[in-house]
Amino acid sequence: MASLITPVSCKSGVVILSNFSIYGEEWAMDLAIEDEEYKHFEMTADANSLIFKEDISSFAGGQARVRAKWDNTVGARLPNNKQVWLDATGTGWLGYTSLVGFIVTYRVINIRPAVSLASPGGAMYDFDLRIRSCLYSFAGP
Repeated sequence: MASLITPVSCKSGVVILSNFSIYGEEWAMDLAIEDEEYKHFEMTADANSLIFKEDISSFAGGQARVRAKWDNTVGARLPNNKQVWLDATGTGWLGYTSLVGFIVTYRVINIRPAVSLASPGGAMYDFDLRIRSCLYSFAGP
């Protein structure tokens, strides 16, 4: 019988951008491979006289979205001194914990500050990162 996998509590998630910790709520990242099809003269037909295009593979790209709380302490206000501003770049950590997660290089491409007028304590901001490189790590940032 297969052993059961115990789910990990993600309450210890960590987001660090350019050495600044973000008071985050959640993060999500999409990574994808882009294949480029090409034709060339050395290709041969199959048994049905069909020629299938080849692929150039391993072009990768990605985007991440981070949702964070407004941090109203001195020196920690949204968002430019936390390295969260349009076109900011750097190296960051999207972690499940402080040791397990992804080391990424990024560029900030979008930010969305928001607040609930009925609940000022619910101030949030979201931002999107264009991922330039990504490495899964068990050793932390």
